[in-house]
Order: sequence, then structure tokens, then C-alpha cells
Amino acid sequence: MAKKVGRQNVIEIKGLKRAMRLMKDLDGDFKKQFKDIHKGAADIVADEARRLAPVKTGKLRRSIRTSGTTKGGVIRIGKKKIPYAGRVTFGDPTSLFSRIAGGGGIKIKGNPFFYEAADRQFTEVVQYYDRELESILARALTASKAAPDGR
Repeated sequence: MAKKVGRQNVIEIKGLKRAMRLMKDLDGDFKKQFKDIHKGAADIVADEARRLAPVKTGKLRRSIRTSGTTKGGVIRIGKKKIPYAGRVTFGDPTSLFSRIAGGGGIKIKGNPFFYEAADRQFTEVVQYYDRELESILARALTASKAAPDGR
């Protein structure tokens, strides 16, 4: 299950760090491959987040983008031109703004569609990692058998 860490939603796969260390020794192109794998996993969740994004905020839906790093996938929502992304996702503490501005403000109830997308796609992300890790391991073993010195 996805867990919430501060304002971030994290899908953690036990043993992934150890597998990454082992495969780093086997495969020289490891870092680039893992960036691509992490981006692929983020794409799975981002596709679901786009589907679940509030209909009235089409720009918000289009602002969902992904990237991969060596340590994980990243999903970003919103941009400078879409400053309301956080308010749509987490809600709006109108009481604070009311006291400062002296007005009523607009009450926005948060829609944590991103977290729901991560929860819904958890199994698919785990299966995706399993397939990709098996593929890297198979390629590394094939390459090690083909090496002239047997390494």
C-alpha cells in the first residue's frame, strides 16, 4: 500500500535497495536503466492520476508529469502558471486567509486524487518492477556468460 510521508506519497518495495546494489555490480548501464524503470513506474501512477483528476481542472490534468532518478520515480502536479494545484489536492485553510484578509474566502475541499491513484496502482507498479528487475537480471546473466573470462 502507498504510504504518506509528510506531503509525499511513497510506494516502497522491500528489498529494492539491495537488489539495486547487487545489479549494479552485474550491469554497467545500471543507473540509466533504473532511471527508465523508475520513470515507467511513475508513469503508471500518473496515468491513473490524470484519469482521477478533477474534471473542471483540465489544465491541472495536463500538468501532471513524471521523471525518473536513480533512486525512484517522481510525479509532479502543477506549474507556476497553475498555482492552485496544491489547493485542489490538499484543500484550502480558509480560516487563516479569512483572518488575514478580513473576508470570507472560498472554501475548497481537498481532492487527494493523486494518493488514490497511487493506492489503486500499487499492485501494477509492483508487478512492473518485478518484470523489469527480472529482465535486467536475465540480461546481466547472459552478458556474464558471454564474457570471454567468465565474469
